[in-house]
Amino acid sequence: MSANFDMLIITPEKTFFDGETDSLVLTTPDGELGILAGHAPLIATMRPSAIRFRTSGAWKDAAVGEGFAQVDGNRVRVDRNHRFSAYQQKQPDPPASSGH
Repeated sequence: MSANFDMLIITPEKTFFDGETDSLVLTTPDGELGILAGHAPLIATMRPSAIRFRTSGAWKDAAVGEGFAQVDGNRVRVDRNHRFSAYQQKQPDPPASSGH
């Protein structure tokens, strides 16, 4: 199984992102939801919040309005009712240390 999955983020104005990612975190009415490759199929409503996803080892954030996310196979589609603000790239995750 691949560690990446295809993700499409669209708004009424445009396609905001269309590519591979290995992690997605979004906010639902019940709290934060993390999605990785191979996630079970689902449809979830999303609250206005920041959406976070990691691509090429770097986390990206975008402020978003309400919408929904659909996970089907190794593809995630995020539909937002409002446009996104530009995403910010964050530093790559630090290497894991054994600590033992």
